[in-house]
Amino acid sequence: MTDYPLKLLLRGWLICLVAVFVGGVMRGEDLALQLLGILALIAAALVATPAILFANYLVRYGAAAVPREMRRSAVGSGAANLFAGAWIWSLPGRPQIFTAIAVVLAALGAFAIGRALTLDPPDATAAGAPQLRHRSATITGVVTIFLLVIGYAKTFGGHPQWGHPSAATMTSDLKNLVAVQDLYFSRHNRYGSLSDLPEFEPSMSRATIMVTADSARFFARATSPETISICVVWSGSPPAPAEAHGAADGVPVCGVR
Repeated sequence: MTDYPLKLLLRGWLICLVAVFVGGVMRGEDLALQLLGILALIAAALVATPAILFANYLVRYGAAAVPREMRRSAVGSGAANLFAGAWIWSLPGRPQIFTAIAVVLAALGAFAIGRALTLDPPDATAAGAPQLRHRSATITGVVTIFLLVIGYAKTFGGHPQWGHPSAATMTSDLKNLVAVQDLYFSRHNRYGSLSDLPEFEPSMSRATIMVTADSARFFARATSPETISICVVWSGSPPAPAEAHGAADGVPVCGVR
């Protein structure tokens, strides 16, 4: 009974992991990034669920009914919660939702460890209570969080000297901009500035995208204080300006500032 939510989460984790690769290959970076967000939430749930199940069992059946094996599992799960929460908290420039997840995981970890170590000895009937087989789920969640935090830090929140720019996201934004500009040109026979394109919504909130446009050509530049990359794209005629660094019409390119 106690293992059922963990089994469901593990299946969801596996499905989402496959979807990240398939979606990234077939539909591009935008879908892959959205699926990675879902994968991160599932990983956090895998880490948090054992502690939640321990707390639920404690409330439903009382302290004396919690067997020693479940108490040991609660301590191990709590340690994983504390590690995952501290690791997320260490991420520079983390979004607010990351902070909330880190606080929740750390609080669950502290509760599980503290409560498991201060329970009265179990009574004889507790021996037949279900075990909390959480190791594979907890390890999967912790490793996933560990890798995703590293990937996020190097891609979005890293310092310039790290040398890992967020070129993929800015390139994706510029590809979307090209599509929106093409649609605008077909309707108005000219290219538009950003104020003319309310439907264009960059996915990287801390990136700055500047657009210069006239009736025949537009040029866009994407930069961010969190990366050493600068990405550009152009479309129309005459051919690309010098700062486009030889980019083809409608194809974003990135370089180092």
